[in-house]
Amino acid sequence: MEQKTQSKLKRRLLHSGLTILVLLAVLAVNIGFTLLSESQLLRLDMSGASYNEISNESQTLLDELKPEDNNITIYFLADKDELRSTYLGYSNSYYTKMGYEAPTSDLWGMKYIYDIALEFEKKYDFVKVDHLHLTKDAEALEAYRSTAGTTLTKQDVIIDNYTSEKDEDGNTVLDENGQPLMHHNFRIVKRDAFFTFDSETSYVYAFRGDLRFTATLLSLSGANPTVYFVAGHGEDVGSYTAGDNSAAGDYGKAQALRDLFYDAGFATRKIDLAKEYQTLFDDDSARIVVIYGPKTDFTGDSAYADGGISEISVLRRFLVEADHHLMAFLDKTDVPLTNLEEYLYDYWGMGFGKDLIKDSGKNSLSEDGLTFFGTYETDEYSVGVNLTNQLTSLDSLPRAAFRNARPIHFDPSFIQSVGYSEMFATLVAGAVFLAPEDTTLVDGSGTQVSKEDQGGSALAALSYEVIFNENNDELATYVFACGGTGFASDEMLQDSSYSNRDVLYYTMRLMSRDTVPFEIDFKVMDNEGLDDITDTDAMTWTIVLSSLLPAIMLITGAVVFVKRRHS
Repeated sequence: MEQKTQSKLKRRLLHSGLTILVLLAVLAVNIGFTLLSESQLLRLDMSGASYNEISNESQTLLDELKPEDNNITIYFLADKDELRSTYLGYSNSYYTKMGYEAPTSDLWGMKYIYDIALEFEKKYDFVKVDHLHLTKDAEALEAYRSTAGTTLTKQDVIIDNYTSEKDEDGNTVLDENGQPLMHHNFRIVKRDAFFTFDSETSYVYAFRGDLRFTATLLSLSGANPTVYFVAGHGEDVGSYTAGDNSAAGDYGKAQALRDLFYDAGFATRKIDLAKEYQTLFDDDSARIVVIYGPKTDFTGDSAYADGGISEISVLRRFLVEADHHLMAFLDKTDVPLTNLEEYLYDYWGMGFGKDLIKDSGKNSLSEDGLTFFGTYETDEYSVGVNLTNQLTSLDSLPRAAFRNARPIHFDPSFIQSVGYSEMFATLVAGAVFLAPEDTTLVDGSGTQVSKEDQGGSALAALSYEVIFNENNDELATYVFACGGTGFASDEMLQDSSYSNRDVLYYTMRLMSRDTVPFEIDFKVMDNEGLDDITDTDAMTWTIVLSSLLPAIMLITGAVVFVKRRHS
């Protein structure tokens, strides 16, 4: 009897011990998973879309940066727990539009940004991720507030490159104590800048964290080309003073265009060609000159007689060098832009009509007919299709909108079918967009000046010159022109339902060096809400994760039961 009692006691102790071991194992597994998750060694993207993946294109660009010259910190202004929230949902504007109460935290989408930031930290020794609290770290944030002149929120990401100053020869600048003179070179990136939105539904179409971080890191490292916006002729490009860098300044009605350059990784500046022309030639990063709606003409060779500077000669000299380019958006003006327009026609084969195109047909977008959809150039031999072939290949063709546009005509010798070329150079011009049918010409007051259908007239054009150097390398200079600023206005570029932004983006791509990350694709969401996984994926993972541990317990229990029955 005593032996049976001892035997039962041993079995109970054994069972209790097994139960305790199983519970400890479950606890250890939970702790292990938590630690792995905290250390980012275990992070599953169950959607299959790899939103937190750093593309090969990004790595190719960032691998060129020198770790010793960069010390980049990505600051998030929300806690880890907030950033890792599984709530991703729609934007708050969408909830408001649909009559629903928006979430109070408004941190949708931050998980995507945080996850890919951690990937950059893991990949590059000179990048780290940190957190600053809006109130506890107010003193540390003061420098970013005062410099940016903006209110910081939990939806902001601060990317700061804290490095030593360098002189013109690349040597470290020392302070009075012989220590390196350090400075913060930073960008504040808004949460929405990491996403592309559908203008009609207000919810997300694509995630572009890979592109946004790569472009910003390149910009902070000083590796990017510079775009110069011309001032001094009444252009509405914001306030301007000599030597104005205006990296985060006001660019007037060209703000959306400037932001598009900035988003693509370009540095931007303003310049008065008559006073600062030498800057163009001293700056090795100078890549593109933008002329945006001048009200008065550029000075020509006659300026020399008065001891002045010929701005046309400055442009001509700048564009003679390969890999230098021009964008010109020329409105109808009260004062003829004779010198500028003659230069564009004589050297680049593009001339501008003096009147505006009015649409009275199905493509009109306004009562006055001056806002309308353009037609894509479809001639496969035209140089202009280089900017639109990726768009015209889509199943659903996006439309490009124009406002107050003048027709562009071409010097016949520059048309591609004619083939204007010399032994070492080829210069060709062609349409990018054409005026639709049922369009006529009106003057500035809206009075019709021609009943002739302007359908087929160019609205936007591209001209390029290709030369071959002594190594037989092909070098190109591009000039993109529009008969009005309407195509690149804030209204047109901020509306994602138009293709204007895409066309200008492809134009920048033609005109850029490899340091601009144009090859980095957006990560298109499978559904337009920011859902991590599909319903099918969610059900599959729920079944697997919720049934795995019970199944192990049942199998273990069955084995124990069978052994006991046969013992």
